[in-house]
Amino acid sequence: MYQLLDGLDQTLDIHRQSTPTDKLLDRLFEYDGPPYVVILDEVDQLTDTDVLYDLYRVRNLSMVLIANREEELFMQLDGRLQSRLQSATRIRFDPYEMSQYRTQSGLMSP
Repeated sequence: MYQLLDGLDQTLDIHRQSTPTDKLLDRLFEYDGPPYVVILDEVDQLTDTDVLYDLYRVRNLSMVLIANREEELFMQLDGRLQSRLQSATRIRFDPYEMSQYRTQSGLMSP
């Protein structure tokens, strides 16, 4: 949450290590600037998915959630958030094949 607030220039009086999560969340709820998008990669690796529900409730915030194991992620979510995210737009990608890794990283010559 600190990184979100920092990106919004809202951390002037907040200490990264010692500010309680509730205060960070309150600051996000108080934000009245333009809409913004938060992209969370590997969201299925979160140990505490409650933060997703908190972020969902922040006005003017849209989330892009990237997960390798979507089904496992949804099993961990609070029922309130599950129902809200069921209507979200989902884009599924097939797993990369080894040849695609090599091409994308420049290891394979054309």
